[in-house]
Amino acid sequence: MVPPPATAPADPLRLYFDNNVYNRPFDDRAISRNRVEARAVEELVVRIENEEAELVSSFVVEAEHSRLAIPARRREVRRLMDLAQAYVAAHPVILERARGFRGVGLYTNDALHLAVAEYAEVDYFVTCDDKLLRKARSVEITVRVVLPTELLEEESS
Repeated sequence: MVPPPATAPADPLRLYFDNNVYNRPFDDRAISRNRVEARAVEELVVRIENEEAELVSSFVVEAEHSRLAIPARRREVRRLMDLAQAYVAAHPVILERARGFRGVGLYTNDALHLAVAEYAEVDYFVTCDDKLLRKARSVEITVRVVLPTELLEEESS
């Protein structure tokens, strides 16, 4: 009897977090939304640590992180950033795509984050920023833009 062919494990989800996602676990948990999103981010971090998801970081994440004013928070956020398995450096294609996103009213760093996520071919761009989410969903982009809670809901259904 021939054994059934082994199935290859599914590729892990590729995720890109903008900086507010890295910071969410350290925001004021007395605020309901912060508490719920912090739990969702923590669950995503567990998946990354268990290699069920791959985190992609970038030059934009690094630049924004360098401006965190509170040293303790900067250290904790760095610990999360260090989970990234891939890093995207600045590239002319990213900068050009970001210019296009700026045309729909996105802030420069938000446009750069989106352009990096698309360039890196991630499955999900994860954000806690409602304005960015709304604008990103109004443009043609090859990556899904979601809140951390939405990603967990999609993955569990």
